[in-house]
Amino acid sequence: SSRKKTAVKLSAAASRAFFEALMAGFEALSEWSTPAIEAAVREAVASTPAAVGDGMMAVRVAVCGRPASPPLFESIAAVGRATVLVRLRQACTLLTDLRALQDALAAARQEVEATEAAIAAAVAATTIPSPIANAPAGAGP
Repeated sequence: SSRKKTAVKLSAAASRAFFEALMAGFEALSEWSTPAIEAAVREAVASTPAAVGDGMMAVRVAVCGRPASPPLFESIAAVGRATVLVRLRQACTLLTDLRALQDALAAARQEVEATEAAIAAAVAATTIPSPIANAPAGAGP
């Protein structure tokens, strides 16, 4: 495609779908060669709304464990298909765990907001007598 994609933040689910598509592409390769790997990665990246560089960076981190490595496609070839697939599955697991953590955090946030609202309502309904208003006549500061 000739359109240039802009940087977008993929959700955990979209990132997982991207890695799953990449794994399927790698599993379907008849030969584990640098050109075949490059074609599979580029096809998977093209299927996402992410910019090519962002997609490549996600693959690099998932496979190599860091944002800087020797050339990506050659690194993937050298690591080997079995290890690459294991690392991509691990990335998917982390993304699933991240989604579960995000859901738990959202639920906890809702509980905190409900508790804060209940406290605010209880405070608003409570009248606290002023110590000065209840002081005996002639007493005072």
